[in-house]
Amino acid sequence: MNKTSNTISAIVEIGLFAAIGYVLDELQGIIFTNVFTAGGSIGFAMIAVLIISLRRGWLPGLLVGLIMGSLDLATKVYIITPWQVLLDYVLPYALVAVSGLFRPWFRKETSDNKRILILCLAALAGGLAKFLSHFIVGTLVWAPMGYDWAIPDATLYSFVYNFAFIGPSIVLCAILLIAIYKRAPQILMVSKEEKAEEVVKESKIKPIEHILNPTMFTLGTLLFVYYMIQWLGSYKNKPGKVSFNGDYLTLMVTGLLLIVITTLFFILSIKKSQNYRLMINSFIILSISEVIYCISKIIKCYIEDYTDPLLYFIWMFVGFFLAAIFVTIDFLIKKDLAKGQSIKSIEEN
Repeated sequence: MNKTSNTISAIVEIGLFAAIGYVLDELQGIIFTNVFTAGGSIGFAMIAVLIISLRRGWLPGLLVGLIMGSLDLATKVYIITPWQVLLDYVLPYALVAVSGLFRPWFRKETSDNKRILILCLAALAGGLAKFLSHFIVGTLVWAPMGYDWAIPDATLYSFVYNFAFIGPSIVLCAILLIAIYKRAPQILMVSKEEKAEEVVKESKIKPIEHILNPTMFTLGTLLFVYYMIQWLGSYKNKPGKVSFNGDYLTLMVTGLLLIVITTLFFILSIKKSQNYRLMINSFIILSISEVIYCISKIIKCYIEDYTDPLLYFIWMFVGFFLAAIFVTIDFLIKKDLAKGQSIKSIEEN
């Protein structure tokens, strides 16, 4: 894989993992909304930063974490001081990128048992870094304002409260990392090998290059422009709290990701180094992310009597439908690639 293709792949992965992390954070926040009343939730959202950090390094992990924090900040934020906002929203997921420091050790090691140990240590380091941010702001800001769990000491209260959700999250993410390594280790590592030459029939490429890519770019532009206007118009300011409509933000970000993905792959097509399966897989991941987001909102509708879930059901089925289309296209490309490679092997022999 050449340098340009690798860079573009990294940019696409950063955007996709940030979207996945934001959706998982939304889902876990809804499920535990009545458990951790002062904020925080048990869940898998950290896994997005952990995977990209182990796959690409700490810097891409840092960017994913910052994007996740910014998206969280763009839906609702309790403002007391600027540094409180920084420690509460912007930095926590970004600090999980410290797990990327374990990447060279993980890639160098050949023993499965030692790699599993490294994954556990990476999850622990990332989780503790996130915990530190919450612990500091909890001790200095939130604890003096009131104690939810009847623990009178500010430091002890902050430690117990924050570790109650971050501790289990570390364990869950470590288990998930191990499962991914056992079942699909390629998710955690970018292959160093050069991409094999792809022999693909032109008839199979034209629908992707000349129909799908422009269609998704147009759809992305419409989503981004329209829902950015809607999102800005949903601004609400109450004492100590600023909020925006999360649905508008999600659709706006989806549009932005579609614009970025299609633009980057258009650049690759000009350079004749297009990776069609990577593009299609990006669309699949994005569709699945939207489905997960809808599921989280449907759960919220039934738990909190949030609103009529019908629109979320429709949105979810549209996501399933698009994912099915992209999976079918990916299957056809994969089948044609295999056929092309077989023909090439026969010709060489």
